[in-house]
Amino acid sequence: MTTNTVIPFEDRVEKAAKILKITAKILKEALKESGVDDIELLNASTTCHADLQGILMDIKELKAAPMLKIKAVAAILKGEDPFGKVPEIVELPKKESNHSLVELIRSQRHVTQWTDEEVLTKYIETDDEQYEAELQRRSKNRRFIILKEGSQTEVDIEASIIMLKRARREEIPSFFTSDDKKIIHIYKIESYHIDNRVRYESPLRPGVILFDGFCHVSNQNFKKVDDRARKFLRLIHEFEGNQSRLEETNLVNIAEVRGVNGLGELFPEILELYMEREATDSLPSLKTIAPVETRQADPFYQKSGNRKY
Repeated sequence: MTTNTVIPFEDRVEKAAKILKITAKILKEALKESGVDDIELLNASTTCHADLQGILMDIKELKAAPMLKIKAVAAILKGEDPFGKVPEIVELPKKESNHSLVELIRSQRHVTQWTDEEVLTKYIETDDEQYEAELQRRSKNRRFIILKEGSQTEVDIEASIIMLKRARREEIPSFFTSDDKKIIHIYKIESYHIDNRVRYESPLRPGVILFDGFCHVSNQNFKKVDDRARKFLRLIHEFEGNQSRLEETNLVNIAEVRGVNGLGELFPEILELYMEREATDSLPSLKTIAPVETRQADPFYQKSGNRKY
């Protein structure tokens, strides 16, 4: 704190005496006995806090005064404000440890500079397309994903990394037999998720897979038709079979705008069946799982120098 030479001597004494609960006269006389009788001596660099504290402690009326109060009053006599705002302590940033520095450097690398394990682990965590694309590039779009034994979704990272290294050099079969006669399936990065292989059938053409909602056989687009209405359309097809293009277009339009209620008005008898089957969870699902590409026969059987998959 800096000495405030603006505050007059009398004012400092008055304020200090008030805090000490003595008269200004008693305090002034004690200061004067020690030679401090004007502002210059109070402000002098040779008059320190300890000097003033000693003077105050010698005043008989202050023999029982708390030391902290004595210290505060000494500061006031020096022209300082001991009750001012305490400066905030600003913590300096902690020095980066070697470990965190390594992590920082790693985080700045482009994904193409990551290790195979880093990319695969990040892809499993995020399912982000950029990591999938990088793994496709590294594997030359070949199979390399192996799932943990007994799991349909959990990737065996260690085994997959080993297979990824082989995928860089050679074609990988869809499965092989281990030494203990277990069948090990190998997937492409985009295929090992069952969710990624879910496909939707056309409501009006059983067995035909929709492409972004479009059925290329009936030339109808079901993208805006909800799931319940699609199942109702399938029941209509089961009862009525294929209809004319105009009739089917009309049905799809009604399904789009009014859903099951609109279709039920046209086919009340089918609506009753629909409600029964919905209650028993036996409506057509219209979902199918696209099979992972497989090649028959022993994947490592060789004949005439050519592998059969």
